[in-house]
Amino acid sequence: MQEVVETAQKYSNTPSLLRQIVDEVDVLDDIKKQRLLMYLRKDKILASVKKLDELLLGLNITLTEDEIVNMVSEDRKEHYDKQNRD
Repeated sequence: MQEVVETAQKYSNTPSLLRQIVDEVDVLDDIKKQRLLMYLRKDKILASVKKLDELLLGLNITLTEDEIVNMVSEDRKEHYDKQNRD
């Protein structure tokens, strides 16, 4: 019974893992927070890119410079809007 009480006291004095993570992130500057977020999302991003790469495999698409510029611009705008919504 004493072991149960000691274990309960030990864990009741220790912040949760999530709280410890939040405390560590709170001391980071904004750039490091962005890098951490990208690191945490990297697997999801890589999976999306691989899926897209598989879809495009074997396709021979020729784009003009203007089409490429417009596509990149639209993609950046979409990601910027998404970040501002979060």
